[in-house]
Amino acid sequence: VCRNKITDDLDALLRGHIYMIERTLAVTERRTNGKIEKSIVAYNFSDVKPSHALSLKSFRAIGAALQDFYPERLHCTYMIDVPNFFRYLWNLFSPFLDPVTKKKVVFVNGEAEKEELFDYVMDEKDVMPYIRPGGKMPAEVDMPTFLYKVPFDYGFGEDLNSSCRSL
Repeated sequence: VCRNKITDDLDALLRGHIYMIERTLAVTERRTNGKIEKSIVAYNFSDVKPSHALSLKSFRAIGAALQDFYPERLHCTYMIDVPNFFRYLWNLFSPFLDPVTKKKVVFVNGEAEKEELFDYVMDEKDVMPYIRPGGKMPAEVDMPTFLYKVPFDYGFGEDLNSSCRSL
């Protein structure tokens, strides 16, 4: 969910999601030497307003693409601080999901739930503070640098000098 620019361009939304999934998988596989082939996805809904909501058509298309093309690559999707209008959309959309995929979606609300869950799931050096209290990654992402200068199999904020790889 983009909070800076509202779009319902289905092609752009699908390309963006698929790009980030592929990049997340590349980072995970590099960091684990291919031992882990699944990803964890976290969507932050803090401060999202109903005007930011995707159309049901877009929501269903993204869900279908994830289910059809990445069914075994997703470990879990965390929906963080989801507003009530989104839960309404989820109730409309979720019956169309495969039950296995549906179980991989976890709603997390409030600081206590974030601390309890993400302490176990994510290392604080790899997480922004709005996802896990105490997260060390910067909350703002310099997208041009991330997209065009950081190697595809490196995550945002990852130290490129700590490995043998050079730009």
